[in-house]
Formats: sequence, C-alpha cells, structure tokens
Amino acid sequence: VDFLNMMARGDEQDTSRAAGMMAEAGVGCLVTLGGDGTNRAVARNVGSVPIVPISTGTNNVFPETLEGTVAGLAAGVVAAGLVNVRKVTKVARRLEVHINGDLVDIALVDVAVSKEAFVGARAIWEMDTVDEIFLARTEPASIGLSAIGARLGDLSTSDGGMHIRLGPGDTLVFAPIVPGAVTPVPVREWRLLPFDEAVEIKLRPCTIALDGERAFGPSLDETISVSISPGGPLVVDVDTALREAASNGVFTDRQTR
Repeated sequence: VDFLNMMARGDEQDTSRAAGMMAEAGVGCLVTLGGDGTNRAVARNVGSVPIVPISTGTNNVFPETLEGTVAGLAAGVVAAGLVNVRKVTKVARRLEVHINGDLVDIALVDVAVSKEAFVGARAIWEMDTVDEIFLARTEPASIGLSAIGARLGDLSTSDGGMHIRLGPGDTLVFAPIVPGAVTPVPVREWRLLPFDEAVEIKLRPCTIALDGERAFGPSLDETISVSISPGGPLVVDVDTALREAASNGVFTDRQTR
C-alpha cells in the first residue's frame, strides 16, 4: 500500500524511494514513464537494475519516444534473463553535485548555475541568467541546454562531459532552447570535462538547476562542486535487446509433426 501511494503521488522523492524499493525487491528491469526529472529520480536509487526510459512529455533528452508494446517486449526479455544484459545495455553518464564534499544530487543531462538568488520558477529559459553549464549529453536534435553543447562538440564517443561558461566571448551559438525559437547564446569558453574532475562553483548568490529545473541555492559558506561520472543508470538498448532475443530464438516456436 505504501508503495502504491508513493507512485500515485508522483513526487520526485517518492519516485526515487519507490525505485529503491523495487531494486531491493529484485526486479529484473524497470520501465520509466516520464521526462528527464522522473528518470533522474529513478536513477538515484535504482542501482544496477536496467531501465527502459520512455518519454511521455516534451523537450526531454534522456528518455526516448518508444512504442509501448516494443518497449515492454524489450523489458520482458531483459527481466526474464533471455538476453545477455551486458550486451543489450549501456551505462549512462551522470553529473554529480557535491556540497562540502558530500554528494547531494545528480543530473542525467545538465547542471546549470543560475545567477538568480532564489529558486522561484523552476524552469531555466532565460540564457542571460545562466552563468555556466555542465553537460553529460550533447544532443543535436534536442531542445534545451544540451542543444548548446551539441553546437560545440560531440560527447557520444568521448569519456566525460562538457563544461561551458556563458558570457561575452569569441563564440555565439544558435540553439533551440525553447520550442519554436532559436536563441543566440554567447559562450565565453568551453572544454571537455574528464570523468571525476570536480569543478568548484564560485558564483554567489546562485541557484543550481538539475536537468532544466532549479533545485536549490547553496549558502555563502558552502563549497559546491560538479563532476561527471560514468556511474549512471543501466539503460536498455531496445533495438539491440530485441535483435538479441530474436537471435536466441525467444520469439519462435518450432512446430513438430
């Protein structure tokens, strides 16, 4: 009953706790329905349980738009052990936010440092309020902060992430931050960020946005840093899982006469 109540409320903390409970119960695969925020909540506690992330909203980068029957088949063959999990999954990157050396939260796509002093409206839309961005993914066909990084470099084959400082400089990036518009974004400097290199956030006051939504504001005496790790959730490649299952004869039944 507690588990069902948590899922019904849809709160981020409850979603995270529910994912942890299912992982502890030994489920073989999780299908997540939601956006970047939902998947971030699940990723906090899912451990090594593979997930099939399905996008149910707009402007999402981490989950995919998948047909439900196909996604369910892929999750089923993984959960039932009918495919080699290591062959049909990939480990996602994650951004880690530390305060005074302690891990306080993660993001799967981006961490943004806003010049705004208070959380207020959670969504990050105005680029002139953003001081720097950390990216785990650069998606050229996405909308949002990830699209900025996609105009600068490709992280799909690199080990690490990207760190971008915004402001007047030599580069002006044109990216779709919101639907229906292409925004000019001035870039002061950018670089690839290796795994486990912590970058301290100096700006005060500020608020920290995780996957596009302002989450919290550090106090003046707190040391806050961001790093990227290869230790994100295990994500099922649906095409690969179904191809492997078909190769293993999962979907065929030899009739004898």
